[in-house]
Amino acid sequence: MSHNKLIVILVGLPARGKSFISKKLNRYSTWVGYNSKVFNVGNYRREFFKNTFNDNKFFDSNNSEAKNLRDKFAMDVLEELIKWMNAMTGNVVSIFDATNTTKLRRSMLIERLSKENIDIMFVESICDKSDIIEKNLQMKLTNDDYVQMPANVALDDFKKRISHYKRVYETINNDEDNSYIKIINVQKSFHVFKINSALKLELCNFLMNLNINSGKIYLSRHGQSLDNVSGTIGGNSVLSHIGKQYSLKLFTHIHNDDNDINTIYTSTLKRTLETAKPFSKKYNIINKKLLDEINAGICDGMTYDQIKLIYPNIARNREKDKLNYRYPYGESYTDIIERLKYFILELERKDECIMIITHTAVLRCLLGYFLDIPLKDIPYIKVPLHRIIKLESVANHYEKTEINLLKN
Repeated sequence: MSHNKLIVILVGLPARGKSFISKKLNRYSTWVGYNSKVFNVGNYRREFFKNTFNDNKFFDSNNSEAKNLRDKFAMDVLEELIKWMNAMTGNVVSIFDATNTTKLRRSMLIERLSKENIDIMFVESICDKSDIIEKNLQMKLTNDDYVQMPANVALDDFKKRISHYKRVYETINNDEDNSYIKIINVQKSFHVFKINSALKLELCNFLMNLNINSGKIYLSRHGQSLDNVSGTIGGNSVLSHIGKQYSLKLFTHIHNDDNDINTIYTSTLKRTLETAKPFSKKYNIINKKLLDEINAGICDGMTYDQIKLIYPNIARNREKDKLNYRYPYGESYTDIIERLKYFILELERKDECIMIITHTAVLRCLLGYFLDIPLKDIPYIKVPLHRIIKLESVANHYEKTEINLLKN
């Protein structure tokens, strides 16, 4: 059994957050460098029927013709998934997003997958909290099944669909003898069984930190530093006069316009500490070394022109592969992502608004995660000085707003 290729199979009633989990898991897996993809059976069904609407009767287990079709769709998507996985190398995560609510359906999947050298983990989402279910129901009314339908008609049909699934629903248990994690009422409790690989453990750790009530996230570089003025990289210089102006404007803006922030994170370097100083009396400030700027190693304190002149091989090699190139005795962007992993878990757990004052490379990696930006593009994300970047969670993604506080 290959422990670097993993199929995550979702289980659960409709409107229990399976697609939310799938997208979050895919975002994380891609960000840490795994080949990852979501395979959604519902999307396959909609594509098959094109403009034909499947009402709740299509999901009734007593409708044998429809049941056979639904099973066929699931197996067709599974074949696509297997073909994709077999073409991938390295750590590979595929996410099979469907209800999979009966032992029979799960046994069909297991039987087919037993012919492949691929590991399996089930993720079951169980929820009986009416407020969460209601929120999920409202989101479902905007998907392609119901987008053209009056809300009250759509809601009635979808609730009937859920009833059909409830009648045949069989929760996963240890007798099925497969790896699984049950997520019960989001973060309230978890059941885990046979989590027997590092990859499964890492993804379970991520899933146990997910929170559906994400607060706004504000990101900012430190104010202009003396090293910014001279063009040198790394270092630990203080703010310039303009940088100090920005720190005051940042405090005024946050205090007056976005005063729902409780916690501010900074790196341990002087330029972020000084930028956050006006906040110190009224906000909870947490300094984290993992938010420090990329370690430039032997190039620390040099300008880019000096690096090209003194270390031309470093300049050339970094230009060829900025994501993976590691400064001698320093870091690469992939090293930053590695040290940010547990900070991402901390952020995913939170349901409060926060602000992060840090550095260009670190902000690029954070933006890459929250905005689902391809790994190869992360080192080139533009992060200008003296701007606030606001991220707001909307459905299954984040929307970005930029605020320029020091306009020329």
